[in-house]
Amino acid sequence: MELNQVLLPFGKTIYQSLKGQPVSSDTGFFVQYIADHYYSERAEVLELGSGCGIISVMLGFYREKFNIHGMDILPELVKLSSLNAEICELKNVNFEECDLVDFAGIKLYDLIITNPPYYAEGTGRIPPCEERAIARFEIKCTMSDVFRTIKRNLKPNGSAFIMYPFERYEELSDNAERTKMIKVNEEIYGKNKNKKIIVEVKHA
Repeated sequence: MELNQVLLPFGKTIYQSLKGQPVSSDTGFFVQYIADHYYSERAEVLELGSGCGIISVMLGFYREKFNIHGMDILPELVKLSSLNAEICELKNVNFEECDLVDFAGIKLYDLIITNPPYYAEGTGRIPPCEERAIARFEIKCTMSDVFRTIKRNLKPNGSAFIMYPFERYEELSDNAERTKMIKVNEEIYGKNKNKKIIVEVKHA
Protein backbone atom coordinates (compact mmCIF):
# COMPACT_ATOMS: atom_id res chain seq x y z
CA MET A 1 0.00 0.00 0.00
CA GLU A 2 1.41 3.38 -1.05
CA LEU A 3 1.00 5.96 1.71
CA ASN A 4 0.57 9.70 1.91
CA GLN A 5 1.20 11.89 4.97
CA VAL A 6 -1.60 13.83 6.69
CA LEU A 7 -0.68 16.59 9.16
CA LEU A 8 -3.21 16.80 11.99
CA PRO A 9 -4.21 20.05 13.75
CA PHE A 10 -2.36 19.09 16.94
CA GLY A 11 0.98 18.65 15.18
CA LYS A 12 1.00 14.88 14.68
CA THR A 13 1.43 13.25 11.27
CA ILE A 14 -0.50 10.14 10.26
CA TYR A 15 -0.77 8.20 7.01
CA GLN A 16 -3.53 7.51 4.51
CA SER A 17 -3.60 5.22 1.50
CA LEU A 18 -2.55 7.08 -1.64
CA LYS A 19 -5.11 5.21 -3.76
CA GLY A 20 -7.89 5.22 -1.18
CA GLN A 21 -10.48 7.80 -0.20
CA PRO A 22 -8.56 11.02 0.62
CA VAL A 23 -9.01 12.85 3.90
CA SER A 24 -11.06 16.03 3.41
CA SER A 25 -12.17 19.06 5.41
CA ASP A 26 -15.36 17.12 6.22
CA THR A 27 -13.32 15.03 8.65
CA GLY A 28 -12.17 17.92 10.80
CA PHE A 29 -15.62 19.49 10.86
CA PHE A 30 -17.24 16.19 11.86
CA VAL A 31 -14.79 15.59 14.72
CA GLN A 32 -15.17 19.16 15.98
CA TYR A 33 -18.96 18.89 15.86
CA ILE A 34 -18.88 15.70 17.94
CA ALA A 35 -16.48 17.27 20.45
CA ASP A 36 -18.70 20.35 20.73
CA HIS A 37 -22.00 18.47 21.12
CA TYR A 38 -21.14 15.41 23.21
CA TYR A 39 -20.57 16.65 26.72
CA SER A 40 -19.66 13.59 28.79
CA GLU A 41 -16.07 13.54 29.98
CA ARG A 42 -15.83 9.75 29.67
CA ALA A 43 -17.38 7.48 27.06
CA GLU A 44 -17.15 4.08 25.44
CA VAL A 45 -17.04 4.97 21.74
CA LEU A 46 -17.54 2.91 18.57
CA GLU A 47 -16.60 4.14 15.09
CA LEU A 48 -18.21 2.32 12.18
CA GLY A 49 -16.04 2.21 9.06
CA SER A 50 -12.89 3.78 10.49
CA GLY A 51 -10.78 3.79 7.32
CA CYS A 52 -7.29 5.14 8.06
CA GLY A 53 -8.45 5.93 11.60
CA ILE A 54 -8.28 9.70 11.38
CA ILE A 55 -11.65 10.38 13.06
CA SER A 56 -10.97 8.08 16.02
CA VAL A 57 -7.40 9.36 16.31
CA MET A 58 -8.43 13.02 16.33
CA LEU A 59 -11.28 12.42 18.78
CA GLY A 60 -9.00 10.32 20.99
CA PHE A 61 -6.50 13.17 21.14
CA TYR A 62 -9.14 15.77 22.02
CA ARG A 63 -10.90 13.50 24.54
CA GLU A 64 -8.25 11.57 26.44
CA LYS A 65 -10.80 9.85 28.71
CA PHE A 66 -12.77 8.39 25.81
CA ASN A 67 -12.14 4.70 25.11
CA ILE A 68 -12.50 4.46 21.32
CA HIS A 69 -12.96 1.28 19.30
CA GLY A 70 -12.83 1.62 15.51
CA MET A 71 -13.77 -1.08 13.03
CA ASP A 72 -13.33 -1.54 9.29
CA ILE A 73 -13.96 -4.35 6.84
CA LEU A 74 -10.58 -4.01 5.06
CA PRO A 75 -7.65 -5.62 6.94
CA GLU A 76 -5.05 -3.34 5.37
CA LEU A 77 -6.90 -0.29 6.71
CA VAL A 78 -7.14 -1.82 10.18
CA LYS A 79 -3.36 -2.23 10.15
CA LEU A 80 -2.91 1.35 8.92
CA SER A 81 -5.28 2.84 11.50
CA SER A 82 -3.57 0.88 14.28
CA LEU A 83 -0.22 2.26 13.10
CA ASN A 84 -1.64 5.78 13.11
CA ALA A 85 -2.88 5.40 16.70
CA GLU A 86 0.55 4.10 17.70
CA ILE A 87 2.32 7.00 15.98
CA CYS A 88 0.13 9.43 17.91
CA GLU A 89 0.84 7.53 21.15
CA LEU A 90 -2.86 7.02 21.86
CA LYS A 91 -3.53 4.27 24.38
CA ASN A 92 -7.28 4.94 24.33
CA VAL A 93 -7.84 4.09 20.64
CA ASN A 94 -7.87 0.63 19.03
CA PHE A 95 -9.13 -0.94 15.82
CA GLU A 96 -10.37 -4.32 14.59
CA GLU A 97 -11.34 -5.94 11.31
CA CYS A 98 -15.10 -6.42 11.24
CA ASP A 99 -18.15 -6.18 8.96
CA LEU A 100 -20.51 -3.59 10.44
CA VAL A 101 -23.52 -5.30 8.84
CA ASP A 102 -23.51 -8.08 11.44
CA PHE A 103 -21.43 -6.43 14.17
CA ALA A 104 -22.73 -6.91 17.69
CA GLY A 105 -20.22 -5.94 20.36
CA ILE A 106 -19.77 -7.65 23.69
CA LYS A 107 -20.94 -4.38 25.25
CA LEU A 108 -23.11 -1.40 24.36
CA TYR A 109 -21.59 2.00 23.61
CA ASP A 110 -22.23 5.48 24.97
CA LEU A 111 -21.32 7.07 21.65
CA ILE A 112 -21.30 5.74 18.07
CA ILE A 113 -19.80 7.79 15.25
CA THR A 114 -19.70 7.15 11.53
CA ASN A 115 -18.84 8.90 8.28
CA PRO A 116 -20.19 6.09 6.08
CA PRO A 117 -20.19 5.60 2.30
CA TYR A 118 -22.00 8.60 0.86
CA TYR A 119 -23.51 7.16 -2.30
CA ALA A 120 -25.93 4.34 -3.04
CA GLU A 121 -24.92 1.82 -5.70
CA GLY A 122 -26.05 2.86 -9.16
CA THR A 123 -25.77 6.60 -8.47
CA GLY A 124 -22.32 7.16 -9.95
CA ARG A 125 -19.20 5.65 -11.44
CA ILE A 126 -17.56 3.09 -9.16
CA PRO A 127 -13.80 3.77 -8.77
CA PRO A 128 -11.53 0.93 -9.96
CA CYS A 129 -9.67 0.94 -6.62
CA GLU A 130 -11.55 -1.37 -4.22
CA GLU A 131 -10.61 0.65 -1.15
CA ARG A 132 -11.92 3.90 -2.60
CA ALA A 133 -15.00 2.21 -4.06
CA ILE A 134 -16.00 0.73 -0.68
CA ALA A 135 -15.41 4.06 1.07
CA ARG A 136 -17.53 6.07 -1.38
CA PHE A 137 -20.31 3.68 -2.43
CA GLU A 138 -22.66 1.36 -0.54
CA ILE A 139 -21.01 -1.81 -1.80
CA LYS A 140 -20.50 -3.48 1.59
CA CYS A 141 -23.18 -1.69 3.63
CA THR A 142 -26.22 0.51 3.09
CA MET A 143 -27.64 3.36 5.13
CA SER A 144 -30.18 0.90 6.52
CA ASP A 145 -27.33 -1.37 7.67
CA VAL A 146 -25.67 1.58 9.42
CA PHE A 147 -28.83 2.48 11.34
CA ARG A 148 -29.54 -1.13 12.34
CA THR A 149 -25.98 -1.51 13.65
CA ILE A 150 -26.28 1.71 15.63
CA LYS A 151 -29.61 0.55 17.04
CA ARG A 152 -28.31 -2.74 18.43
CA ASN A 153 -24.99 -1.41 19.77
CA LEU A 154 -26.02 1.89 21.38
CA LYS A 155 -26.78 2.21 25.08
CA PRO A 156 -30.37 3.20 25.95
CA ASN A 157 -29.27 6.77 26.74
CA GLY A 158 -26.45 6.87 24.17
CA SER A 159 -25.91 9.16 21.17
CA ALA A 160 -24.83 8.49 17.60
CA PHE A 161 -23.41 11.05 15.16
CA ILE A 162 -23.74 10.42 11.42
CA MET A 163 -22.65 12.46 8.38
CA TYR A 164 -24.15 12.14 4.88
CA PRO A 165 -24.58 14.32 1.79
CA PHE A 166 -27.51 16.66 2.36
CA GLU A 167 -29.30 15.19 -0.67
CA ARG A 168 -29.86 12.00 1.37
CA TYR A 169 -31.46 13.81 4.32
CA GLU A 170 -34.97 12.51 3.62
CA GLU A 171 -33.66 8.95 3.35
CA LEU A 172 -31.71 9.44 6.58
CA SER A 173 -34.87 10.63 8.34
CA ASP A 174 -36.82 7.62 7.05
CA ASN A 175 -34.16 5.22 8.33
CA ALA A 176 -34.16 6.87 11.74
CA GLU A 177 -37.93 6.47 11.95
CA ARG A 178 -37.86 2.83 10.83
CA THR A 179 -35.27 1.91 13.46
CA LYS A 180 -37.10 3.90 16.16
CA MET A 181 -34.35 6.49 16.52
CA ILE A 182 -34.98 10.21 16.96
CA LYS A 183 -32.96 13.14 15.66
CA VAL A 184 -31.96 15.49 18.47
CA ASN A 185 -29.40 17.74 16.74
CA GLU A 186 -28.40 18.44 13.16
CA GLU A 187 -26.01 20.74 11.32
CA ILE A 188 -25.62 21.57 7.63
CA TYR A 189 -22.05 21.97 6.45
CA GLY A 190 -20.73 23.12 3.07
CA LYS A 191 -22.45 24.53 0.00
CA ASN A 192 -24.08 23.38 -3.22
CA LYS A 193 -23.00 19.88 -4.29
CA ASN A 194 -20.65 19.59 -1.31
CA LYS A 195 -23.37 20.24 1.28
CA LYS A 196 -23.36 17.69 4.13
CA ILE A 197 -25.70 17.02 7.04
CA ILE A 198 -24.50 15.88 10.46
CA VAL A 199 -27.23 14.35 12.59
CA GLU A 200 -27.19 13.23 16.22
CA VAL A 201 -29.67 10.44 16.92
CA LYS A 202 -30.82 8.66 20.07
CA HIS A 203 -33.18 5.80 20.87
CA ALA A 204 -36.82 6.93 20.68
